[in-house]
Amino acid sequence: SRSRAFSAGAAIQLGRGEGIMRSPIVLVGLLLLFCCCADVLAAEYMKYKDPKQPVNVRIKDLMSRMTLEEKIGQMTQIE
Repeated sequence: SRSRAFSAGAAIQLGRGEGIMRSPIVLVGLLLLFCCCADVLAAEYMKYKDPKQPVNVRIKDLMSRMTLEEKIGQMTQIE
């Protein structure tokens, strides 16, 4: 009877120990999920990628995002 009680107590403690080991893994997983979702929600709307926008709006948006070096690079690629 006493050995069964001890075994049951050991099993309960083992079960609690496993729960503690899973807890950090779950927390890390949730943290990664939260970070990924935050990036998606914070993503900036880019008009130049939206085919529903008029061409002139898309061009103005893209040109405002490009640096001078990028604009020069595009001009030097013309053949």
